Amino acid sequence: MSHSLYVQLAQPPAVEALLGVILVEGLAALEADFPAAGPWPAGISHWHRPGASARSTEIEYDEGQVRVRILAGSSPADYILALRFAMGFAHLAGSAIAPEDDEPLALADFRAKYDAEWAKGHASSTLKMVLSQYLRGEHPSIQLTTLDRTLHAGPRLRADLLREPKRIAHRWFDKIQRFNYPEEAGLFQPQVMVVEREGVAQRITTYAPETRSLLWERAELVALYQGDDDGLALLPFERLVALLGERAEWISEDLLDCPALDMAAWASLLEAARPHLVVEAGGPPASDNAQAEQWLLQHAPGLIFLLVAGVDGRIDDKERQSLQREIQRLAAIDNPFGVAVRDILPLVQQAPEQYLQQVADALQTGDGEPLEQLAAFIGAVGSILDAQLDNVQARYSKQQLYNLGHAAASASGGLFGKISREEQAALDLIKALYRL
Repeated sequence: MSHSLYVQLAQPPAVEALLGVILVEGLAALEADFPAAGPWPAGISHWHRPGASARSTEIEYDEGQVRVRILAGSSPADYILALRFAMGFAHLAGSAIAPEDDEPLALADFRAKYDAEWAKGHASSTLKMVLSQYLRGEHPSIQLTTLDRTLHAGPRLRADLLREPKRIAHRWFDKIQRFNYPEEAGLFQPQVMVVEREGVAQRITTYAPETRSLLWERAELVALYQGDDDGLALLPFERLVALLGERAEWISEDLLDCPALDMAAWASLLEAARPHLVVEAGGPPASDNAQAEQWLLQHAPGLIFLLVAGVDGRIDDKERQSLQREIQRLAAIDNPFGVAVRDILPLVQQAPEQYLQQVADALQTGDGEPLEQLAAFIGAVGSILDAQLDNVQARYSKQQLYNLGHAAASASGGLFGKISREEQAALDLIKALYRL
């Protein structure tokens, strides 16, 4: 059900010349190593317009011919991009364009026949073929590669689409836009962390008021923000889905678009959720291995720091300096945790990169993803503190670790120390793990 356009080329055009003719702002190849200039290389590449494309446009150049392939289920905008590619190649080569189901056409004739109306109509008819058996329930689910991700559609998405039969195409492509470009749609995607509760690993994500969020169903529990003084409340994911009702929308079979509730609506949600809350998340049982416990206490500041400061994929000098400042405060605590931190303090002050590398290396030793391992280690630190200290000292030590994370989040936030939504989600997770 794809549709191909062919152009004969005596020689490959220059990449920069073709992109200059197409004149599509922000046009990019999914292949990171595609050259920015020079002769168009042989082989297949995939192109998209960030923020607009539903599926990529496939360009295959080989032995004097280029094929522009419109993938099945592409949006009208994807069709327009493919037409521009074909016309760009034809313009530079002085060649005709041969659609797969039509005779070769001169550039002017092609432009007149294959216009925006053709793109809209062909996109609509092709999408109907792609979705027809799925919407009738003959296929329980389908999978569609959008750009570099795969959208899974099953019973949930089918039921949602069939609520408005006349707007299926519009709503389908709207869902794909949010799936491909959540940030452009104003959607915040909180992390999913794995923690252990009573010896059972569970996945937790977060949801806060006035924040439109894209929640992954892989999370079993959702930590709901209750206020700075009340911490977080843990609610089963499926219960949140039920409480939000039609205010939330599935954009794929496992991604839920949750609304930005104002404070009044949020208070109502919390009240409705209260009977269904579960016990706050804790960490795994403390290890019997004294050496492992000592290592975790010494590296607890690094674990917290990497969770918060590393959430955006980079750590800057201001954040490193905050770690060195805050760890001195931890080393001054008059309990076994402070003693453990004092033992590692010289390394952090003299070689912070080496200290953080020790933490990073440890995250590669478990079976789970590094982020999941990080959350498990942080939870284990909490269990060790609970086992070694009285309630007051344990809570105080956990609060100081949280403060270290908050300082790291504020360090690179400019003059006013603005904390990003990703950093706030990491801080919220620490609160949930440590019951702060």
